[in-house]
Amino acid sequence: MREKKRTLLALVAGTLMLMFVAAGIGNAALISVTYNPSDVYMSTGGINEIYVNQSNLSLADDGTPFHFNPATQHINSASFLVTLYDNASDGSEKSRVYISSSLIQLGSEFEVDGTSGARATYTFPISTALINQYLADDGATYFDIRCTYGNFYFDKVVLQADVDNNAIPTPEPGTMMLLGSGLVGLAGWGRNRFRK
Repeated sequence: MREKKRTLLALVAGTLMLMFVAAGIGNAALISVTYNPSDVYMSTGGINEIYVNQSNLSLADDGTPFHFNPATQHINSASFLVTLYDNASDGSEKSRVYISSSLIQLGSEFEVDGTSGARATYTFPISTALINQYLADDGATYFDIRCTYGNFYFDKVVLQADVDNNAIPTPEPGTMMLLGSGLVGLAGWGRNRFRK
């Protein structure tokens, strides 16, 4: 008899756990917005730094139904994914990436892949402090990519963020009805088993 009760309790507990895990997963989303102009040739050319910038790269304008809504969502983490390519295997090329019009550098100066025509994507995580300062209010920020040595092409930049709802995950009514009917069925099954 005790074994049957344990089995029934384990089934109920497992069902509840699956429901709340599924509800939590449903509230997380990875969203992104891309700035992709025609390829931009970047060269120091005797000048200290040549740059490409975009004043308002916004997660709220990603063109999908899953865009960022600062009133109901929270940014857990974010990164810039910068794609560059070298025009020739002609030696060292270097670049820097900045966030905000205050030009706060992300990471350190980095070497651009020297393979002619090969596109390479470089990832620059944005710290929680910078997310709170420059992204959390409206999902928009300024970015700046600079050529500090040599010459190469800028391809695109992607602002990517892991976002979830500010509210505690709440199961949908349909999920609750499904769970309720499942529990009723389990209770009936358990009752019949106990009677035997």
